Amino acid sequence: GLVQQKINHNGTELQKMSKRERFPDYIRELFQVFCNDRKSITIDFKYLDENYSMFKQQLLSTKMDNLLALKDITKIYEQCECVILRNCYGTIPIDIDGNYLSLVLEEISNISSDQSLNKIQIISPNIEQSIMGARYQEFQKEFKLKKWMLHEIETQSYCGGAKLCLIISR
Repeated sequence: GLVQQKINHNGTELQKMSKRERFPDYIRELFQVFCNDRKSITIDFKYLDENYSMFKQQLLSTKMDNLLALKDITKIYEQCECVILRNCYGTIPIDIDGNYLSLVLEEISNISSDQSLNKIQIISPNIEQSIMGARYQEFQKEFKLKKWMLHEIETQSYCGGAKLCLIISR
């Protein structure tokens, strides 16, 4: 459909589709405006699973269940500056280990430098103890080499309560 078209064509003008998949011009234009108007998007795993499973292929990496396909997301939402990742409004933690952070490094390496994305916020991260301390500092250095910052985990006000947040930013 339209989402796959944006991914396949680097977010440029949506191409004409086969007769079976064709959408009227005004639908394609509305979709384009909707996607290009988003400065921030929130992806909630619970609701992605329950209500929008057809979009999982475009939004999630094939390398890990809870990893965002950032390159594709930046093609769909070209003007998006911030992606917020949560599970059930932040009430269910998102597991993060060394492999997860390594894969996030790969994902941000695939983002074009002219993309607007400059912040990834993970609500309620469950950081594996083995990557805390010195190992976390190593990851911070690796992110810095990619011109991104892996911030310390902090408590922020979110959805009417205090939640732990992991922020990765340019």
